[in-house]
Amino acid sequence: MPDDDPQAPRAKVIGRILSLGFPLPGTRVDNYTFVSAPAFFDYDAIVVDPLALAQLVRGVVDGTAEAATLAGAPVRAVPSAGGEVALGDLL
Repeated sequence: MPDDDPQAPRAKVIGRILSLGFPLPGTRVDNYTFVSAPAFFDYDAIVVDPLALAQLVRGVVDGTAEAATLAGAPVRAVPSAGGEVALGDLL
């Protein structure tokens, strides 16, 4: 098919990628944890490591992991102070 054919299939170009739970290299990739990530809607693709997510949730629930939102608010299984975010609200 000629390049100027309007019926020719177009290649899909992925812009920004959000990686949750494990670092990926690349200028278009933003690496975060599930609780510290920006809005998912800002990305064209999301890659999630389920094991890292499970470990983060388990750590927040049992108190062995410190987690904070992108804005810096502490994430707790059950918030006990103002400014803390409930893990259930994030999930």
